[in-house]
Amino acid sequence: MRVTVAGAGIVGLSCAYRLAEAGHETTVVAAAPPGETTSAVAGGVLYPPVRRPDERIVRWTAETLAALREQHAP
Repeated sequence: MRVTVAGAGIVGLSCAYRLAEAGHETTVVAAAPPGETTSAVAGGVLYPPVRRPDERIVRWTAETLAALREQHAP
């Protein structure tokens, strides 16, 4: 299959890499070369240190990781 990916930020290049790895003919189209642009969304979240973890955050994180593993584990 021939696939065109719009954007050469971390998300676009990650998608293009995985598609190519899966055997698809992949083309990346971007306004600027990789490394000269940034993604429009946060690639991660940093929380300030706390003395006692908020149990809701611990629970949400565990639930999210479990769902991601179920959907995407090899």
